[in-house]
Amino acid sequence: MILVAALALQAWLSGLPKDSAEGCHDKDGTIALSSCYSEHADAWQKRLDAAYPEALKFAEERQRDALRRAQSAWLKYRDATCDFYNLTPGSIHYIQSAYCILDLNRHRALELEEFILP
Repeated sequence: MILVAALALQAWLSGLPKDSAEGCHDKDGTIALSSCYSEHADAWQKRLDAAYPEALKFAEERQRDALRRAQSAWLKYRDATCDFYNLTPGSIHYIQSAYCILDLNRHRALELEEFILP
């Protein structure tokens, strides 16, 4: 069952861009760029939301509590780190904060996917 879920997840992921900001590089202006980054962050959040429960299923019983604690700590880290950019003077903070969420979601999703995919 876990192998089937992992293979289905792998097939779904294969069509997504490797570059976390693909399609955003040509955006001009704070609103356009931060909106593009936010859309990508949402896509990576969906991958993360799909990978985390699969990682819990894939983990051995003795690993599950540690994974839950790690995920909780990671969420606090992501939120605190990206909130830091909201304190940057000027409108650049919109771009920095959106990219921060995108980047950290991407890295965490990939980390969990690497754990569950053969």
